Amino acid sequence: MTEQTAQQPPAPAARCPYPFPTADGHHTLTREGGYAEARASGRLLPVTLPHGNPDTGYLAATHDQVKEVLGCPVLTREAANTADTPRLGADLLPELALLAMDGTEHVRMRRQVASTFTPRRARALRETFAAAAHRLIDEMTARGSSGDLIAAYTDPLTALMVSETMGCPVDAATEFYGLADKLTAPCEPDDYARMRKRFEEMCEQLSRPSVQRPTGLLDELANARNGEDKLTAMEVTDLMLTVYAGGARTPSIFMSSSVTTLLERPEQLRLLREQPGLWPGAVEELLRYIPIGLSGGFPRTAVQDVTIAGHLLRAGETVLPSTISANMDPAVFDEPDELDVTRARNPHLAFGHGPHRCPGAFVTKDLAEVALPILFDRLPNLQVATVGHSWQSALIVRAMTELLAQW
Repeated sequence: MTEQTAQQPPAPAARCPYPFPTADGHHTLTREGGYAEARASGRLLPVTLPHGNPDTGYLAATHDQVKEVLGCPVLTREAANTADTPRLGADLLPELALLAMDGTEHVRMRRQVASTFTPRRARALRETFAAAAHRLIDEMTARGSSGDLIAAYTDPLTALMVSETMGCPVDAATEFYGLADKLTAPCEPDDYARMRKRFEEMCEQLSRPSVQRPTGLLDELANARNGEDKLTAMEVTDLMLTVYAGGARTPSIFMSSSVTTLLERPEQLRLLREQPGLWPGAVEELLRYIPIGLSGGFPRTAVQDVTIAGHLLRAGETVLPSTISANMDPAVFDEPDELDVTRARNPHLAFGHGPHRCPGAFVTKDLAEVALPILFDRLPNLQVATVGHSWQSALIVRAMTELLAQW
């Protein structure tokens, strides 16, 4: 071996495809293999994502790595919202979307939604959620002893949540809910443009200062159009699209996934029925345990060289923080592969961390803490199909198309 050959740098590590492959090509609530090995390496894992530059992406897999990435100011969402960025989905976010900006502009926009999603406001909705949950179950049982739990229960409750937090009629919220869902799924450019136009029209109409509405996000945004941090009509639209397209369906997906998860673990459900006081902690544990997204995070791109977990990321390189993997890290959670509704310490990252932490975390938790106990209390014989679930495809979330149940 010559001296020149001996001094050559080592070959770069091979990149593996991400998301990690599944046996049947469908991403379900079963976490894919690969995360344990990624965590054990202690390094950022070089990966190739479906879209963008295939040679500049890395995966953060441990709890510490993911928190570090999510809190690092030089790893930005704005820099990651480009065609070359390694990412899961083909489409880029609007430039004015909350998840596409950082710094002072992000703070200015996020300030407009902060007062709508406080713990106090979330708690104030609990009685409304409870009344709606009982009404929906009354309607379900009046129609018969079986049906689609998503269409009959979790979707209507989530649409109500949208209505209450927006401060608009339920029928308008239901249309927002449907549009937001479709605008985050792959579709033809003409269809996207048509739905985007309708979304803009509804935002413009409902956020006019002259419109009478209950207190909610629309009221806050109407005031903001004339306030110190004045918003343009386009900023209002993109803010609404970020809040409701990014998270409108998530509570429904989480609740339907929680139902199947608990019914598959009767000993855990028995504990909750015997000790209802465990429900708040159980919701936190379900948030930790259930993988909602394909990865659990959005990519961040370095705007300057930075070291993460001993790995030097060069400016322009991208890291994807996997909260799914972080929430299963045995260095943080005892027996992480087990659902434990009595778990006391639970620093999960289901809602993210840092400046981009999900603004709807409190209202999502409060809805689940109300709706799940009522469902299992009112329907003690509830059962769902254990096989044959149909999963939505081409989304970056894991969602069943229906959840057939008997009660």
